[in-house]
Amino acid sequence: MRCIMNKKTVFINMKIKIMRKILFFFLLTINFTIAQNEVYHSPNADLQLGEYYALFGDDVKFRAKAATNSKVLALLKIGSDVELLEKTTKTLLYNGMESPFYKVKYNGKTGYILGGLISLEKKQTANNTYLFAYKKVEFRHHLLIRTIDSKGGISEQETPLGDTSISIILSDNKELKGIEHILRIENHPEACGIVGGDIYFFETTNGLKKAISTTIFSEAGLHWYSENLVFPTDENGIANRILYKEEKGEYGDEASNEVYVATTSRELRWENGELLPKKMEE
Repeated sequence: MRCIMNKKTVFINMKIKIMRKILFFFLLTINFTIAQNEVYHSPNADLQLGEYYALFGDDVKFRAKAATNSKVLALLKIGSDVELLEKTTKTLLYNGMESPFYKVKYNGKTGYILGGLISLEKKQTANNTYLFAYKKVEFRHHLLIRTIDSKGGISEQETPLGDTSISIILSDNKELKGIEHILRIENHPEACGIVGGDIYFFETTNGLKKAISTTIFSEAGLHWYSENLVFPTDENGIANRILYKEEKGEYGDEASNEVYVATTSRELRWENGELLPKKMEE
């Protein structure tokens, strides 16, 4: 059975994807003012010991032991950086998931903090700090995004995920007027039958706006569907426009590698705080 394409094509596309990632990092280094590394996250993955993480929660209880009835040594503010020393076997149900306690160091002191109150990573611009955490609603994972603005105000947005593995990429505005930065949640499925895609948020003078979600889906040997966005600074980009591309594919006779492909493209513009024309629903 085939999953979108044969092994040779998959290998070629993997090489193309790797080259694009290399080019992406090069462009970040040369053109972007935000230095960052692409990190992959999963709700089942542990945080990295020996690394510093920002707190996602506010007034987080910094405890003497890994227990909810333990002495509170301090209340730590959102965005505070802690060094992770050890993952404990103690867990607590938080935001729909079993969350472990971590032994951490803060301001020269050691104590314990619940993992669900620690941000997956921290992204920063001149005006805002962005923090991220998972939440499980019934059988589906969501991503929580908290924004700390330049005045110390805190806001939160929530978006459902398809595949649970994500990377978080912050870039400049790619020469789009009315936008200061672009926050992209890369949510690409690694297996057939799972819906994924990219989730785009735009940083504007009025705060972080969810702009659009794209979809990637395939069913082994049957069909596939993908959406992609091309920005002004991308290859074949259009000044102050986002080029939306949609592709639908279906397999026919396997012996002759028969494939049916239909494509659609349209130009989108950012106007009055939203992308127009709005994405058409299936």
